[in-house]
Amino acid sequence: MRSASFGFPDGSLGAGRRKYAVTVRRIGTDTGQVILTRNWSLFLIVAGAFNWVIWPRFAVAIWQDQRAWSGAIGGSSPTSFLVVHAVLIVTAVILGTIIAVLGVRGFLADRRIAVDSRPTVTDHA
Repeated sequence: MRSASFGFPDGSLGAGRRKYAVTVRRIGTDTGQVILTRNWSLFLIVAGAFNWVIWPRFAVAIWQDQRAWSGAIGGSSPTSFLVVHAVLIVTAVILGTIIAVLGVRGFLADRRIAVDSRPTVTDHA
């Protein structure tokens, strides 16, 4: 890690101003392990599933909307209304997938930690 300062080349910021140091991390450095609780993991899974349930239904509604086409529905060129909503829907579904995957990974990691931290039974003879 290295520190970077902001200001003039000589390191000063001018009269009466404080100098602030900012820590800069290089991409790919280890930031430590972050583990979600089960509740937050389940929340992320539900949020991802919600995106997969809602947005495809919205896509069907947009496709059948007269404003999405310059002429007959599905048989003419698409308007910017359709293009903008298609980009929105694809982005939302991709983000929903990422959110759900993070939730599943967090849930499984929390489960592994719970199993690893269980007290073991030993015979004290």
